[in-house]
Amino acid sequence: MELITKKSILADLPERWKMQYRTNYQLFDGKWTFDIIKQLEAEQDLTEERAKEILGNDSWTRNKCDECDKDVYATVQLGQEPDYESATANICLDCLNKAIALAGS
Repeated sequence: MELITKKSILADLPERWKMQYRTNYQLFDGKWTFDIIKQLEAEQDLTEERAKEILGNDSWTRNKCDECDKDVYATVQLGQEPDYESATANICLDCLNKAIALAGS
């Protein structure tokens, strides 16, 4: 079980980007992957808005609840360690409270 927040997502973003793009190549929008890494690493306090500006989309900053499908500040990751075929779910506080209420009924 792990708590995932927007803050932790943003803190890990440059490292996750480097793991995904280990070689320098040009993306469809004309940006080079190593230039993006430099921009991400240059930020003192990376915000969600700034990350979206640098990357050109919000896919790397989303923290989506697997129950309600909302992009939320915090989720709790339940189940197995995320992997290709793992049984893992990220659940927001609202949905966790609903699950507790359901279990208690």
